[in-house]
Amino acid sequence: MQAQCTVNTKVAFAVDRSGSMFDHRSFVISSFNKFLGEQRGCDGYVEASLVTFNDVVEIVHNSVPITEIPDLSERNYVTGGTTCLYDAIWAAIGCVDEEHPNEKDIRLVIIITDGLDNCSVASSPETREKVMQCKDKGIIFTWISQGCDAKAAGERLGIVNVAEFSDEPDSIEHVLRGISQGLTQLRLGSSQGDDWRDGISSFEESVRQSSQAPEPMEDDDLSLSMRH
Repeated sequence: MQAQCTVNTKVAFAVDRSGSMFDHRSFVISSFNKFLGEQRGCDGYVEASLVTFNDVVEIVHNSVPITEIPDLSERNYVTGGTTCLYDAIWAAIGCVDEEHPNEKDIRLVIIITDGLDNCSVASSPETREKVMQCKDKGIIFTWISQGCDAKAAGERLGIVNVAEFSDEPDSIEHVLRGISQGLTQLRLGSSQGDDWRDGISSFEESVRQSSQAPEPMEDDDLSLSMRH
């Protein structure tokens, strides 16, 4: 049964495909596809955009109905090269930033990376200023990254919704599932006449919780699951 979400939503992904993402490639593919599937299952109009980047930024899909976005695969998500992260953030912003947006619409930018910028034209201060301007317009930013400096890297750009992934196979999926659940709640609240901004704190909590690794199964739970 589909969740009843009628509010319009625009989601833009900026996904790192530099060489260091090779080990995470299969996890990114499966997690991105599951996110799409979950949001497709929620009634209401959703436009999705996909920006991928290494030393080149590519806008793969720009404001396409989410039902028409093809899944990622090893054929269309190929890693290699360096990281023009800031330029990719600007490109993703361009996919959701409208001159006269409907205030009831939800606009979300999700950034997935495992490293720091090393080849953008845009600078860190310029990107932070742009992010802050967009936040004032109601655009939500979520930073998904790896490493001990992941949280600080996001916060330097003015992004407070920060989730960290690990090398565990289900880590990125766990993070994106939490973000998807938080987004669904925002959409549900708006469809019921609430101001979606009232649900931001719950969304932020979903992002924070998604950074925490799933609880490992106890031996009794594991043996029970194996019997089913």
